[in-house]
Amino acid sequence: MVAYQLVSRAQYQAYRHSGEIPAIGRIFSNRIKRNRIPSGHQYLLIRALDIPTNPIIGTLLLKHMDGEIPVTKIIDIILDDKYRNRGYGSQIMQMIIIEAKRFGSFLIRLFVFSHREIARHIYKKLGFITQQTFNSGESMILPIS
Repeated sequence: MVAYQLVSRAQYQAYRHSGEIPAIGRIFSNRIKRNRIPSGHQYLLIRALDIPTNPIIGTLLLKHMDGEIPVTKIIDIILDDKYRNRGYGSQIMQMIIIEAKRFGSFLIRLFVFSHREIARHIYKKLGFITQQTFNSGESMILPIS
């Protein structure tokens, strides 16, 4: 079972320097350090609750966008390699759907790179639809109610 912890940009940096964030989180935190992530995003740490130490197993960056049709956009999702193939990816996606509904979104939008076969399989299994195909990957949406 997974749970997320909403943290500020500064709190995320503190976690990074504490050594608690796995190596994959360094990619994400390097983007933060270079100020490549604009404000208005939710910084989330993903914890595994079924492991006694509740380790951080991944990171997630969401943006909720108001408009004619409210949308939640998955900007970045990273799951530590050693926690893959255990069902955590599907659980994280279910958690995102719940969070998007709580925000009032009607759609979840994401981009998946072509080489991310497993991620694309999970998204399609959850009902995501390819909106547009590019050489590098696919823009996908999930209508939610």
